Amino acid sequence: MAAQQNRARLISLLLLGLTLAVGFMFGLAWDSRQTPVVVPVEETAETVVEPDAEEPAEEASAGRSRGPVIYEVAMEPEQRAAVDEIIGHLRSRWAAIEDAREEYDRRQRALVTEAQDSIKAILNPQQIAQYDSLLAVRYPRNRDGRGDERRERRRDDRPQDGEGS
Repeated sequence: MAAQQNRARLISLLLLGLTLAVGFMFGLAWDSRQTPVVVPVEETAETVVEPDAEEPAEEASAGRSRGPVIYEVAMEPEQRAAVDEIIGHLRSRWAAIEDAREEYDRRQRALVTEAQDSIKAILNPQQIAQYDSLLAVRYPRNRDGRGDERRERRRDDRPQDGEGS
């Protein structure tokens, strides 16, 4: 029995180490891909536009999506075209981040499933039933990929079309 426990601990530690290493490597790879976009901005009195006085304060502070803030600045057509290009680039990079995040989530779920299956391989049927019921209580619906509250929170936090720029 002690040998089985030692084996289970070793497998658990190896899987934890593998998960940490994969996460670390993914972070390094992701950081090396990113290149900062530096755009010089000159603000003059001619380009500043005062907000509409008739707009209710609640609506303005509520952050309702009307488009990027930069579009409220009076710009020349060339400036507007440059801003459009920057915003388009931002949106394409944002989509790439979302794709990478979904791939990361998928791989993370696969690692957790693999670890759970390895753990179950050393348990007896009664322990497996208890383990499954504890998992179901603590992590409802995660086994089938639904109900991941963290992912839903992240999607709610990301800028919508026109926010955050």
